[in-house]
Amino acid sequence: MNPTNILQQFAKASQQTGRSTLSMLIEWAQLRAGAGKVGISEYFDYQIYRPELSGPEKASFASYRVQNVLEQILVDDYSRILSLDKVSYYLLMEGNGLPVPHTHALYAPSGRYFPRTLLRTPGELADWLAASTAYPLYLKPSFGGHGKGNLTLLNYANGEVEQVGGKRVPVRQLAESIEDRLGFGWMVQESLRPHPDIAKRCGDRISGVRIHAFLSKSGPRILIGVWKINSGLCDSDNFLQGKVGNLVAEIDVTSGCITRVVTGIGVDARLVESHPVTGAKLLGYELPDWDKLVALIGQAATVFPGYIYQGWDIALTDRGPVPLEVNYFGDVDLPQFATGKGFLSPELLDCMRELGLDTLLPGPSRFAQFNPNGRFGRRRVHWPY
Repeated sequence: MNPTNILQQFAKASQQTGRSTLSMLIEWAQLRAGAGKVGISEYFDYQIYRPELSGPEKASFASYRVQNVLEQILVDDYSRILSLDKVSYYLLMEGNGLPVPHTHALYAPSGRYFPRTLLRTPGELADWLAASTAYPLYLKPSFGGHGKGNLTLLNYANGEVEQVGGKRVPVRQLAESIEDRLGFGWMVQESLRPHPDIAKRCGDRISGVRIHAFLSKSGPRILIGVWKINSGLCDSDNFLQGKVGNLVAEIDVTSGCITRVVTGIGVDARLVESHPVTGAKLLGYELPDWDKLVALIGQAATVFPGYIYQGWDIALTDRGPVPLEVNYFGDVDLPQFATGKGFLSPELLDCMRELGLDTLLPGPSRFAQFNPNGRFGRRRVHWPY
């Protein structure tokens, strides 16, 4: 954020709240030196300048710097690949009898093994897409995130595939355009259908949830729930910091009820009550199958003991909740955008205290050459916790 932009942000925030630039600047400096290490852009992104927030509430907001520290504490390094590589994740989930989207085939020019249909060349991929009767299909890289590059193919006819928005592309041209630079492959999956009640409100694309669950001594404990609402303009429900028009909402994790809906970020963020396209009421809506989702998290979270505080992306579909992926941590920004509350909540700190982890929070991030607080074991293994 350049100086001109910073001044513009201060001016907008001052206009919204009636606060002086000096008072906000002093407040930000105190937060930057505090436990949350909040940067100036984060101060505006999360609207921490809001006068209705108390001092302790403002101090609970976490920056990306604190996220680095939390990942050091809560993520076992040896377990990360099970989240990063979607093929490994899906096969592990299937092996434990847990629901995931069905993967029809893997396109892997690198020669990677896959127990079902394996496609090695662009020609084989194009031929498979031409012959398939399983449309609509969803293609995504096994190693990737934030929905980047993911494709929804609606149908095939006359040598072309149709994408969302009506665009038609020659199937061989599409196959040749898909690059597997890292060698993990591309997954060809079923395209999930949203729960009928959600489809009425948000359209026919998935509007899933992000669940943050902590592995406490008594079992998985859901601390945060975020509903990622597809505006109808994207293949994915990813919020992407408000850049693509999607919305985010806070979920009451005890009931599945929507308590806050947000569009945009920072000084331009707005609270809304209804979907921008369908006009359906979102605030106060109770998500379907919430009890099933909670029970599913209770099972699935224990499959990944190397992730103490997991971030689950789950689709609410016409056949019930279906986990799309588990993040070994999940970013701090999405829940702070959605809830308007700090990530370092009393509930999270209580969970960390129960495992003796709260004392590890002070100290430099992983980018420091030396960590004096002993967060790492000798082999960077977190099992002693």
